Amino acid sequence: TFDRLNDITLADLRDYKLPFAGFDKNKVEKFFYETSLKKATLAKKNNQWQLEPSDSVNEVQQEKVNGLLDLIKNLAAKQYLTKSDIKKDISKQKVVFNDVANNLYFELQFSDSEKKKINNEEKTIRYAKTNLYPEAFLMDESEFEKLSLNDIIKIKVNNEGKTLPVEAEKSANQDA
Repeated sequence: TFDRLNDITLADLRDYKLPFAGFDKNKVEKFFYETSLKKATLAKKNNQWQLEPSDSVNEVQQEKVNGLLDLIKNLAAKQYLTKSDIKKDISKQKVVFNDVANNLYFELQFSDSEKKKINNEEKTIRYAKTNLYPEAFLMDESEFEKLSLNDIIKIKVNNEGKTLPVEAEKSANQDA
């Protein structure tokens, strides 16, 4: 049994939940996200998430926001990296959470996904970093996809499941 202890490295003892473990969804009052596909700012008003500035064409998927806030704390780094290990830009895509005073609370930056061999297994990963921890890390794409960032905002649809034309939407709002 001592042979197993001899094989342990410091990297094996690292806490892979550390970059996310301190996240408290109750402190988040506003957040901004930017992916290669979408970008938006949302704020909590009367326990509902709303776009800022408000937008008559799009609507916030409340369950996706709540899912995002619930999932962040449970994410884990796959592998910690040195600066030279980072092969993609992680500064352009991000989720930035602010507290009630609009101060930065938590930020997750991430790269586009890529395929990489890890322990002789082909994996789809992203390079990522949080503001709470100095080191960047690899994040499994399947973990990242659970955040559903590109699904938070949807175009509003009418009762027949058709998107409302922008002009019709504007006049409907003016009549109200």
